[in-house]
Amino acid sequence: MKNRIFDYEKIMLSSNADRLFRRLLEIIEESSTIDHLKKYSIEEISKLIPKSKTHIAKSSSYNYAFMGMFSGQRDRDYFIYSNTEVRKWFTDTCNNPSRNNLAWRKEKAFEEVRINPKYILTSMLKTYDEEQDHITQSEQAHVKFIEGASKKIVVNAYERNQRAREKCIKHNGYKCSVCKVVLKDVYGEIAKEFIHVHHIKPLCEIDKQYNIDPIKDLKPVCPNCHAILHRSRPALSIEELKDIIHKVRK
Repeated sequence: MKNRIFDYEKIMLSSNADRLFRRLLEIIEESSTIDHLKKYSIEEISKLIPKSKTHIAKSSSYNYAFMGMFSGQRDRDYFIYSNTEVRKWFTDTCNNPSRNNLAWRKEKAFEEVRINPKYILTSMLKTYDEEQDHITQSEQAHVKFIEGASKKIVVNAYERNQRAREKCIKHNGYKCSVCKVVLKDVYGEIAKEFIHVHHIKPLCEIDKQYNIDPIKDLKPVCPNCHAILHRSRPALSIEELKDIIHKVRK
């Protein structure tokens, strides 16, 4: 493939549904005419990955895998839905033993989805914020970023929104908000465009999703300052750490 677009390592590959999603990404990546950032109708996706383009032998297995790809079974999160009820519909249908695996053609064929940016390489996401729908700059200023969705691993971790991080850095640059150091000035080229992003309210203190403002709620900080901010509970504020540094340097 000429250009890598997708991050295949994040796909579970534990069932036909997962392998079908990977095949979808491969077909999109192989094409020079298909836009990986666009909204797809579910019918469009079915045309991109018909059974003939998969290694699934039985029609019944293929149809169930197709349904499962859009469901929330096994914590799948392959798509972002224009209508948030669609994922639940697919999940409930897949979990129903008496289901009709082709019911989506009548019920959900024209519902629209996007590929979850989690599975798109960061380098290919530069234009994702614009949604490719000609959103104006003033409209973009009101885009809400969701953070803090807990996911079960061994302990609760918290998902961080990559686009929110990029918005923060675009606004603030790579200078530490506490000590004002630009890491490239200290370490040279190896540290170019390297910085941590600090959540003013730590995500570990939040038990549900919340709307994050990348400008107000996030600040770029160097790794040292970031670590010191979190040396106390609750975390120090940026202003408190600035005062500490000022006193020490007197």
